[in-house]
Amino acid sequence: AEKQAKEAQKKAEKQAKEAKKQAKAQAKKEKKKAEKTAKEQKKKDKKAAKKLEKKVQKEKKAAKKTAAANKKAASEKATKEKAAKADKLAAEKKAAAVKAQNLKDAEASLKAFETKKKNAQLAEKSTAADIKKAESEILAASKKLAEMKK
Repeated sequence: AEKQAKEAQKKAEKQAKEAKKQAKAQAKKEKKKAEKTAKEQKKKDKKAAKKLEKKVQKEKKAAKKTAAANKKAASEKATKEKAAKADKLAAEKKAAAVKAQNLKDAEASLKAFETKKKNAQLAEKSTAADIKKAESEILAASKKLAEMKK
């Protein structure tokens, strides 16, 4: 009976040793599997990060394009505004030149009428009607000149 008990104990120890060995092998297997899964997940994460970086770069590029287009549009608008301002200035300058010429013409006309009056007064054969006519022309020219200067 003692012999049987010793054999049974040896058998139990052998089985325990075998179970321990199998448990160790199973743990090793699971560790490898976990490492493999972790490695695959890391790879997936890296790929996703790369994809996200590409998307960010694409969006940055699009934002740059939009900014450049906005800058170009603003520049074109400013150029158009400058051109419009220059055109307006040129028109005002031309109008001022026309007004100045009309003023010169009116002043010359007034001088001519004043000279005509003097000549009429100096001429012996001039009549009162000639002098009166010259005076009315001077008055009209003076009024026109005063009107233009306003």
